[in-house]
Amino acid sequence: MVEEKGLTVETADRIGTFVREKGHPLTLLEKLKQEGTLDESKRLDKVVFDLSLARGLDYYTGVIFEAVFKGGVEVGSIAAGGRYDNLIGMFGSKQGPAVGVSLGIERVFAIMEQQQKDQNQAIIMLDI
Repeated sequence: MVEEKGLTVETADRIGTFVREKGHPLTLLEKLKQEGTLDESKRLDKVVFDLSLARGLDYYTGVIFEAVFKGGVEVGSIAAGGRYDNLIGMFGSKQGPAVGVSLGIERVFAIMEQQQKDQNQAIIMLDI
């Protein structure tokens, strides 16, 4: 993280400390609050914890996530994934832990196309 991401050694060590944390969710949340980590990230407004999110209940076995574009175009999630320890065993002879993500490229293209249209309309409006 120091070489590739340009982080200071102190920052990399601090991140390393947090990613090794395990325990009860409320205990971990309280620890993050006490450390000031959530406020320092300046990204807390970008993250939503949504207990209604459900996908692949027959094979996901842990955390699931979804990325949503927040802009003028509403296309739903543009990426999603999670932990699925039992999925591999459904198609083979062995069980194995796995994590995966998918990207909705058609949705990304829809966003890009709409942004291009919006930009062209703005240019035409300025020419009038």
